[in-house]
Amino acid sequence: GTFLGVLNIIGLVLLGLMTSFLIIMLVGGGAALTQMAEQSAEMAAFPMASMLTTMGAVLIVPVLAIFVLMIFITMGIFKGQKWSIIVSIIFTVLGFLSNFTSMEMIQWGSVIMTGFVLYLEIMCVKHPFYN
Repeated sequence: GTFLGVLNIIGLVLLGLMTSFLIIMLVGGGAALTQMAEQSAEMAAFPMASMLTTMGAVLIVPVLAIFVLMIFITMGIFKGQKWSIIVSIIFTVLGFLSNFTSMEMIQWGSVIMTGFVLYLEIMCVKHPFYN
């Protein structure tokens, strides 16, 4: 259970970095667009800055929701709550299945890691600490 919790903490750190990057995209894309618009009308037509801002705005809400959910799941794993393991298993199975969505390029390292995490979660469900 502790190793699974540590893996979740590593996932939280990486998700936090992704969230920070999306916030930078959201703020930085708008700032770049404003700077380009001040320089010339030709630069204002450059779509990259507006694309960065739009991607940041669209992705920040679901990523923040998953981040908050991961915090609660990780706390539940360390407290020995069975619901956290079950929710974690559901997300791991969804991640495992998503590895096979592009059949021409399956990322086997991700499949193996997800399978290992799924194995740890199943072992945790059987452990008396989570009952």
